[in-house]
Amino acid sequence: MLACGGLAVMAGSLVKFVQQRPLSRAEWTLVPALAVLPLLAWLAGDAIDDQGAAMSLAGLVLLGVLLWQLRRLDMPPLRVPARLVMAAAVVLAWLYERDLLQALTGRYGPNEAWVNVDLALWYLVNFCMLMLASFRAAESLRQTAMLDPLTGTLNRRGLFARLDPELERLTREANLAVIALDLDRFKQVNDRYGHEIGDLVLQKLCDTIRAQTREQDVFARTGGEEFVIVVTGPEARNARELAERIRAALAGTRLDPPAPPVQVTASFGVALSPRPMPLSMLMRAADEALYSAKRGGRDCVVTQTLRRGGPRRLRRRPGGPGRSCACPPAARPRSRGGSSAAGPRPPHRPRAPRAPSACGWPRSWTG
Repeated sequence: MLACGGLAVMAGSLVKFVQQRPLSRAEWTLVPALAVLPLLAWLAGDAIDDQGAAMSLAGLVLLGVLLWQLRRLDMPPLRVPARLVMAAAVVLAWLYERDLLQALTGRYGPNEAWVNVDLALWYLVNFCMLMLASFRAAESLRQTAMLDPLTGTLNRRGLFARLDPELERLTREANLAVIALDLDRFKQVNDRYGHEIGDLVLQKLCDTIRAQTREQDVFARTGGEEFVIVVTGPEARNARELAERIRAALAGTRLDPPAPPVQVTASFGVALSPRPMPLSMLMRAADEALYSAKRGGRDCVVTQTLRRGGPRRLRRRPGGPGRSCACPPAARPRSRGGSSAAGPRPPHRPRAPRAPSACGWPRSWTG
């Protein structure tokens, strides 16, 4: 009975471990029933064959549960220890099946060779189960380090960890676009309603953005009220339209009662490039476009298109349907003679690009 009880506890724990959920009512009923089955056989009669048959049958069922659950663990690093446990479970099932046949034919009895093999296999199973638990704990810690605890989105570390495996290919194919966004007047919300309402605003913003983006898009929180969306694949060329959809969705968003009806708006900076461009340059360009949107009145989308060897083009879409305009640099006042009122224009000297920070982010984001 003790052996079947240990198997029952292991099977139930493995179901919770693999499927990341509590046991259902049927599972709660099955596992203890199999553990108690040998006890019922012992109470029903004194025949050792009956007890051996009950114990072997319960062991076979519980080993089947182990095998059925472990087949789901097919991703590294869980695959190797899971397959070792499955191999040990198959050998143990063969031994239990042999004992069941002997019990049914009245020949059940102790077997010294069986005991040695059984102990060795159970040592292997226990060691592999410890490996599975340690790998899962390490993965959980890694995920926690890459997620923002308030909104559940990626943080800066998680953003680059998510993009790193395919960043070189996406850059080479020019299938990258960056959307930087910042909540408008968020400090006033915190000052007026408190930080608890401010947290609700951030969570509502993230829920709205998730509803508008695809699974392939990478969404991260990079600051207090600053967020980044990296659009990947052919849809990168439509990043400006995506930013406008998110802006329009946010404009109609309100907090659920009993929270105050806070209006949520945001400013957006979009960086595009028809040619391969490093992610750090797109990040910097999106940051510049975001500040242009802030200076332009907020609640709008400003797009900056990077062209290697050519000028950068800014396009601003204010917070209104169907309106868009170009944003040329401000012209200097000129005198009637055609020269500048402040004197002759100095010769143009190209400005050296500012070096990015060590992690590749714009220095305005990293301090």
